[in-house]
Amino acid sequence: MAKYIEEILEAELRRLAVTEGMNAVTVTGLVKNTGINRKTFYNHFSGIGDMLRRMLRSGFRQTVSGNTSPYTWDIAVRSCMNAMRQNRDFLEAVFSSKYGPEARETLRREIDLATAGFVQQAKRILSERSGRTYILSADQEGYLVMFYSAMLSAMMQRWFAGGMKESIQEFVTMIGTLTEDTIYAGIAAFDAQEK
Repeated sequence: MAKYIEEILEAELRRLAVTEGMNAVTVTGLVKNTGINRKTFYNHFSGIGDMLRRMLRSGFRQTVSGNTSPYTWDIAVRSCMNAMRQNRDFLEAVFSSKYGPEARETLRREIDLATAGFVQQAKRILSERSGRTYILSADQEGYLVMFYSAMLSAMMQRWFAGGMKESIQEFVTMIGTLTEDTIYAGIAAFDAQEK
């Protein structure tokens, strides 16, 4: 039942954000056409911002769905870009609202988490390929996560803000060209510093 209520509220939030603007959305306005009362809303969320953060986190995680290895990163990026295209009006309403900075930060954190998984997988793959264990400090792993996450976030934001003109395949190919095997070189270079 809880999931059903959240789905109804999320659908109404999407509709209101696009038709009235995200800044105009209130809890009263959100529940008005759903048959759900304010108390029930607050049993699920602490406010509109909380609801939006949870929607973005859940949507990102479902979209990426475990595709964070060096073998499957392109699937995750394609899925994210398709989701951005499908939800363009809603995302534009969110990003241009008072919730925009918080929404960007929520998505950046999710990209960081996915990128951390990517770095861990790359380290494991490199160890399997070479037959030796690669050791990186937490700071070194953090630098790799920061580098790849910032690059991907910036490129996706630019693509979205630029009207999503490049095809998704073109975009994924560009990222692949820019990053091909650099993760392995970074891990090996940091590992060499530890010795």
